[in-house]
Amino acid sequence: MEAFDLNISVGRWSQMMWTVRQHTILPDESVRMMQQEQEGLTAASISRKLRDIAAEYNEGRTRLCRANVLTAASCGPAYAPAWLAARDAPGLTLAEVERRSEDLGNQVMPLWDAVCTDAVARSTNHETRTELCPME
Repeated sequence: MEAFDLNISVGRWSQMMWTVRQHTILPDESVRMMQQEQEGLTAASISRKLRDIAAEYNEGRTRLCRANVLTAASCGPAYAPAWLAARDAPGLTLAEVERRSEDLGNQVMPLWDAVCTDAVARSTNHETRTELCPME
């Protein structure tokens, strides 16, 4: 996968976490993530975005679980793959970052899905899932 395509994929996880914030009790603390889009598209820069999203995912789940909100999706062990705690090696490849992105996406998507399903159920304006949780 090319850096441009991988960055789009990683952007999806960021967008999904934005949706989680919008439909839950979470305050919007990560405006900086949207501002980082101007950063160069290298394996290292995309990896930094993944780290930010993983931290936001863990923090968001913790807050939701403590508030007893969507506990099936929010309560459980933190997402803690080895790469999250380690420093990136100088030769980090896009292929490795892609693997990390897929792994993180497999964590983010179920939370996003639970939040969106709940948002649709609570909607008083009969909004559709596409309206409440836009994702290409």
